[in-house]
Amino acid sequence: VLAAAKLAESHPEAQMWPSAESPHGMPEWGDEFIAGLEQDPPGIAGVVAGTNEAMDIDTLRRRVPAKYPLRYYPDICHNVCCRFPVHFLRDDWHFALAATLGRESVNPRPTEYRSIFATVAPYCVGSVSYSEGCSDDVNKMVWAALDWDPDADLNEVLCDYARFFLPGADPQTAADGIFALEHNWIGDPAENPGIDATLALWQGLADACPALMGNWRFVSLLFRAECDEAVRMRRRFELGLVKRARELMAGARRAEALAVLRTDYPESYKALRADLNKKAEMLYNTIGLQLNIKDFHASAAERGATLETIDKPVTDRAYLERALAAMTEDGEAAVLEAHMRPGPGEAFFSVALDTCDRFGGKPPEAYLNFKGNGELNDGRLPMALIGVYNYYSFTAPFAGLESGCDYLLRITLPTAYPKRWGVRDLWVKADGKEIWRGDLSRRMGDREWDERWLPEEYCSVTFRIPAEQIVNGCTRISFGEDRVGVEFSELRLTPIQ
Repeated sequence: VLAAAKLAESHPEAQMWPSAESPHGMPEWGDEFIAGLEQDPPGIAGVVAGTNEAMDIDTLRRRVPAKYPLRYYPDICHNVCCRFPVHFLRDDWHFALAATLGRESVNPRPTEYRSIFATVAPYCVGSVSYSEGCSDDVNKMVWAALDWDPDADLNEVLCDYARFFLPGADPQTAADGIFALEHNWIGDPAENPGIDATLALWQGLADACPALMGNWRFVSLLFRAECDEAVRMRRRFELGLVKRARELMAGARRAEALAVLRTDYPESYKALRADLNKKAEMLYNTIGLQLNIKDFHASAAERGATLETIDKPVTDRAYLERALAAMTEDGEAAVLEAHMRPGPGEAFFSVALDTCDRFGGKPPEAYLNFKGNGELNDGRLPMALIGVYNYYSFTAPFAGLESGCDYLLRITLPTAYPKRWGVRDLWVKADGKEIWRGDLSRRMGDREWDERWLPEEYCSVTFRIPAEQIVNGCTRISFGEDRVGVEFSELRLTPIQ
């Protein structure tokens, strides 16, 4: 109210629209915000809804007094750890892309943002996009076009984008190229041949109209196409090395496995990687796009500095190389290889490797805290640990287990989780029967296993699953904490003979 009064003094025609964005660490703030609006304070024209909302938009619209319209503040710039991550309904963006392209890379997502728009638009009277600058340029235009005409043809919107911003390019080809960049992010890049075709399309446009290489919007899209191809090439190459290395590890041939993992990249990859630096220099000189810290003055890697993350591990190559280099006996290599594979009768699930799609998708409100584009992903972690599920509970059905024996359930979680939040009432169920409930900090076990297999940032907790809770090889594991929720990266079911 005081801010509204001050605004009216200097700008009498301006309106005050407070945001329903909840401050961190204040879970009661949303109720207080609604209570304040119900007092009918003077000078408030409407409410803004968007990121870090105190409640979902349906609940907000139901609770905010009808006299206040809602204006949306869509996050169109972030890819992970945000309100609408890539493939927000599934949250299954492949870890190799998430690790290397990060939170604020060049990210045209026209069809996905159309879906998001259709979900939120009926609640609102327009919107103002939450943008971090140039990397989300296409999304900005798409959202604005839909705000103007919700029934706009998306292909025509992208053709108009090309006509206006990419003069000289064939509009339909450029629109197809933008759609293709979005499709590049479907599935494992090593298994997506469309990435090759997408790069060829953008290179063809450059060859047909050389003047486009002076256009920052065009070069940024070509840069993204090259980034996707670089990730695909490197992952395919490294997967071959890892496969051969693990075969050697299984035979206790540590030195040979280490030599394989240290094989240099092919020249074709090196040339493509070098070209990314050239494109980045052009974009910095043209519009000041900060694609790394040293040369282009980005404030941090996660602030769109793609060149800071593009070389992050995309396979277990760096992890295995680091682990093998620290070993002194060949036999240790065989043990490491065996540990990384589910054993007989064993079941394994990794949030990062498998995604929640394996169990029908994640709850809409669940948060996937991705660690792959941060400092932890430097070779000290296997890929299985770089995704952290965060929600009040988790449930997963498992099949193919052995009948007639108990199982050990091992849950791997961030070490800081129980210490930070005080997980005092964790419950664990097998096939609906509660098998444990209590203070998680008093359940931390098997320190020897943790020290051998996990970095210090992670620990594990174990529970015994009785044989009678496994029916014809099937069981349903669920665990949760109703106050602060659960965080975990992987779980493993191992038969107890």
